[in-house]
Amino acid sequence: MTAATLDKSAKKGLAGVVPKKAQISVGLGTCGIGNGAMELFEALKTAAAETGVNIKRTGCFGFCAEEPLLMIYTPGNPVLLFTQAAAKSAKKYITAATDPGALLKLSRKARAKISRWDFRTGSAVFGEGFEDVPEWNEIPFFKGQEKWILRDSGMIDPESIEEYIAIGGVPCACPCGRRAQSGRCYRYRN
Repeated sequence: MTAATLDKSAKKGLAGVVPKKAQISVGLGTCGIGNGAMELFEALKTAAAETGVNIKRTGCFGFCAEEPLLMIYTPGNPVLLFTQAAAKSAKKYITAATDPGALLKLSRKARAKISRWDFRTGSAVFGEGFEDVPEWNEIPFFKGQEKWILRDSGMIDPESIEEYIAIGGVPCACPCGRRAQSGRCYRYRN
């Protein structure tokens, strides 16, 4: 993989991480699927047809007791996190993603917001606003926790190498097939 290929992949992946148009993500980890996330995902895809809203899968955000989790991304605003989201409310979520007034009204039901995210290998700023909605790490379940190993889970599509590259997931890809470690390349060993 060349540097140009990595750059092209990163730009493509960034559109899913920090979208320039409305996007809704659904956590499709085992906990979410067991609580109806797949039905929610399918209902959102149907409701979003011809609206321009992108519907995206992510992994589990780590809040299993509150699944299914849904996040609404709108340019310039914090990501809004909704818990126990239901398929029957799909149209309401789509409307909120496309109508600022509906988004403001629905924000009162958001469990949390994400104004910025530190991926450890990169960071994203989503926006400011929704002052009455707590940041994700201010709600009791996450307060005092540090997401480390599964930091990206719930924020990127686990099946998208482009999104992983966009957040800095491939720091070095040498043409020789080696990988960087502490500033040096080493060969993978079997």
